[in-house]
Amino acid sequence: MIAILSVADLFMPKKVDRKILGWAGFAGVVLALISLVSLIGTDTTSILYDTFRLDSFAIAFKLILLLGAALVMLLAIDYRTNDGLEEYKGEFYYLFLTALLGTMFMASSGDLITLFVGLELLSIPSYVLAGMRKRNLKSNESAMKYVINGGISSAITLFGMSYVYGIAGTTNLREIAQVFGG
Repeated sequence: MIAILSVADLFMPKKVDRKILGWAGFAGVVLALISLVSLIGTDTTSILYDTFRLDSFAIAFKLILLLGAALVMLLAIDYRTNDGLEEYKGEFYYLFLTALLGTMFMASSGDLITLFVGLELLSIPSYVLAGMRKRNLKSNESAMKYVINGGISSAITLFGMSYVYGIAGTTNLREIAQVFGG
C-alpha cells in the first residue's frame, strides 16, 4: 500500500484532492487488520533464522497498532491547517504507513538487528513528518531537533547493542535472554 500510495501521489494531477490517498491508506490498514485477525490462535512462526517471529505477543501489539493507525488515518483525512498557508499534502499517508510498518516490524523482531531496522523504519519517516510544514518555523525547528536527538539516540542504542552482542555472543533475543538469565 505504501508503494501504491507514493506512486499514485506522484502521478496524480495537483488539482486532484489527496483525500483519496487517505481513504486508500485506511483501506490498507483495515485489510491488514482483517489479515491479522485471521492469524489469531495460530502457532508461533519464525522465519529468517528466528529474526522475525509471529507469536501471540506480536499479534496483540500489531492489533493495537493497526487500530490506532486506523483512527489516525480517519482523523488525518479531514485535517486542514488553520493558517491556510499549507496546501493539503498526500505524502503524510505513505510516510505514516511506513512508520507503522516500522513499529510492526519491531513487534515481531526476534533479533537485535531486526529490532534496530524496525526502529529506523519508524524514525526516519517520523523526522520527515515532524518537518512537513515547511513554512512553519516551529515545524522546522522541531524537525531539526528531532533529527539531532534521533541520530544521537541511534548511535547510543547501537553502542549499547554492541556491548550486549559482545557479552552474549549473539544478536538473537532468546539466546541473549538465556545468557543473561544464567
